[in-house]
Amino acid sequence: MPSRLPTRDETVFATLTLAGFSFWFLLGFPYANHNESFAIVAQLKEIGMVRALTSVVEPVANYRPLGQALAWLGYRSAGAIYPVEIFNYVVAGAAWVLLFTASRERKLFAVTALITGGVFFTGYIYLFHLHGVFYSPLLFVTAMLFWLDRDFSRNRFVALTLCTLVAALFHPYSLLVYLAGVGGMAVERWRSLAGLRAMVAGGLAAAVLLFVALLATQSNKNVLTAGEMLDGLLASYRFAEINLIASLVALCLAIVTSLSLPVGVRPRRIVAIGSGIAGLSFIYAGLPVLLIWIALCLAKTLLMRKWWMALVLCCATLFPAPTATGSPTYAIFALMICTAIVPYGNSTWEERLRMPARRAAVAVVAVATALLVLLRVGVDLPVATHLAQPLIAEQEKTFQMEQIARWLASSEYSGYEPRFVRAVRNPKDASDSVDRTFRPPTTDEDLAMYMRALRGSSAPPPAKDKIVLVGFGGDTMPPGVVLLTVPSAHAGVARVVLPESRNRDVT
Repeated sequence: MPSRLPTRDETVFATLTLAGFSFWFLLGFPYANHNESFAIVAQLKEIGMVRALTSVVEPVANYRPLGQALAWLGYRSAGAIYPVEIFNYVVAGAAWVLLFTASRERKLFAVTALITGGVFFTGYIYLFHLHGVFYSPLLFVTAMLFWLDRDFSRNRFVALTLCTLVAALFHPYSLLVYLAGVGGMAVERWRSLAGLRAMVAGGLAAAVLLFVALLATQSNKNVLTAGEMLDGLLASYRFAEINLIASLVALCLAIVTSLSLPVGVRPRRIVAIGSGIAGLSFIYAGLPVLLIWIALCLAKTLLMRKWWMALVLCCATLFPAPTATGSPTYAIFALMICTAIVPYGNSTWEERLRMPARRAAVAVVAVATALLVLLRVGVDLPVATHLAQPLIAEQEKTFQMEQIARWLASSEYSGYEPRFVRAVRNPKDASDSVDRTFRPPTTDEDLAMYMRALRGSSAPPPAKDKIVLVGFGGDTMPPGVVLLTVPSAHAGVARVVLPESRNRDVT
C-alpha cells in the first residue's frame, strides 16, 4: 500500500504537485478561440446535441461522442469556451492528484511533478482549447493505471474499465493505454489473478473490439511515411522542450533518473555521466533531451521488471507519431508517466525529505501564488514577466481575433473574406512555432468556417476577389487602407487592411 503522510503533509505536497502547470493555466486563463476551436465552434453553432453525439465534427479525427457533446454543452451554456477550459483543467488536476495518491514516494513525486508541469507546460496549451476536451480524460486513465497497480482488486479493476470506456468516447487512445497497462499487469500477476482472469480477459477483449470500431470511423485516411511520423514525433518533444532552460532541466531529470536505477553505485555513476554527455550532444544537435529521459525511465522499468509501466511508456511515447503535426500536447502523456517513474522505489531519497521539505513546499506554493497575483494584476516583475510574456501574448491574440471577427461580420466589409498576412502551418513545418510574435491564432480555413457561422446561413458567400488581410504583433502589412487596429499590452497591435492587391506576404 502507498505510504501514509500526515494529513497536513498530504495537502501540502498534493498542492505542490499541481503548482507547476496550475501556475501557467491560472495565469493564461481564459483564452478565447484558438487554433481548431474556431472551426469546431462554427459547427457547434449549427448543430444540436443529437448531432454532437452521432456525427464527427471537423477536424476531429474519429468518433468521440462524449467529448463533442461536452464541448457542445459547455459552449452553448456560456456562448464561449471558458467552461470547457475549466473542465480540461479540473480533470487534468484530478489525474495528477490521483497519481500523487498512488505513489509511495509522494514527496519526491510532488517535486518531480512541480518541475515537469512548470517547465514543460507547452504541452498543456490544450487546456485553453475547445478541442482540448478530448485529452484530460486520457490523462486520468493513465493515472488510474498506477492506482490499480497499488492494489489490483476487483473493485479497482472494474472502476478502471468503466472509466476507460467513458474516456474512450473522448479519445480512443485511452483504450491503448488500458490494453498496455492491464495487459502488462496481467502478465506480471497471472498466478495471483485466479479469481479475476476471466474478467481481465473480457476487459482486454472488449477494449480491442471498441478500439477497432472507433478506428473504423477515422476521417483522415492519409497514410504517413515512417519518416514523416518520426519528424512529427521529434518535433512534438522538441516543442515540449521549448528552450535551453527546458533542455537543461530535461538533462537534470535524466541524470537524476540514472542515479535512481536499481543497479550498483558504479554502474549508476557511469550511466549518469553517459547521460550527461549524451544530453549535451543532443542540445548541440537540436534534438530533444526529453527522449533521453524517457529512455532512462524505460530502462528503469525494465530493470525493476515492471512490464506494464514499460509497455504504457512505450505506447505513450509514440502518441505524437500518427498525427505527426509536431504539437507538444501528445508529449505530456509520456512525461506524466516518467514523472511517476522517477521517484518509484526511491524510499531512501524519500526518507531524507523530512520537515524541511514540507516547509520548502509551503514556501514554493506561497511564492508561486504571490507571483501569479502580481502578474495577473499587471505588475512588471524581473524575469517572471519575460517568461510569462509568450503565454499572455497568445491569450491576448485570441481576444484580438475575436474582436476582429465580430467587427468584420457586422461591418460594411462583412462580404469580404479575412486572410492572414502570414500563413499558419503545423508546428513541425513552421518557422514561427517558438517565436509566435507574428503567428496568427488559427488558420485561414478555420477562420473562414467561423466567419460563415458569424454571418449566418442566409448571408451570401464572399466573392473571390474580396479579401481583407489580418496581421498580428505589429507585423508589416502590404500597401492598403487600414480598416481596424486592435492594440494589446503584450501581443502588440493587430491590424485589418484592405489591400491594394490580393497578394499577401506568406512567410
